[in-house]
Amino acid sequence: MSTKLTVPQILALPDIQETSDHLSDIGSDLSSLQALIGENNLPVDLSLVKDGWHLKTRESRYNPHSDAISARAVDARLTLRRIIRDLVENGDDDVQVAVITHGGFLHFFMEDWEDAWTYPSTSWRNCETRSYVFEDGIMGDGGEARLVETGESRAKRGKDYPMFGRERQLELFPVAMQEWEKQGLQRPDKWEHQLGMK
Repeated sequence: MSTKLTVPQILALPDIQETSDHLSDIGSDLSSLQALIGENNLPVDLSLVKDGWHLKTRESRYNPHSDAISARAVDARLTLRRIIRDLVENGDDDVQVAVITHGGFLHFFMEDWEDAWTYPSTSWRNCETRSYVFEDGIMGDGGEARLVETGESRAKRGKDYPMFGRERQLELFPVAMQEWEKQGLQRPDKWEHQLGMK
């Protein structure tokens, strides 16, 4: 988070971790993160990271089923909106937030499934940036704090039309899941079935 009034801060937000339970998508345990940050004197706030945040078991909040991922995405959006709102209410009129996460999770976070299979499990290029605003504004009380990509951001990607609405996104979700499966990737909507669970 960066504003005119503060030095950029890094807040570790465990809810925005990647979707699958593959080794490359699992973070380090809290004590390892604390040691790494302490040894390197990094300005990272780990206050929201709890023991077990990296465990993606069936019982975990971070399990790789699409329902759990979607719930985490909503909570992450609500958290970010609350933080931004607090900064604005404290006199900051230029709050900028960068969310750094993985492409697969970004589709859940943005609720945007357009072209979600262009690259393996995502339409995001490595280190790509896009700009979003809250659909109901930062002071809105919309229950899920939905995000909408800005026209300028879409134009940079060659999209000359607005982000698809919720109904179309819901139609694209199962297509994305089928395409991810064709790419040999985990299907978050059928994670339990892939493990032989019901």
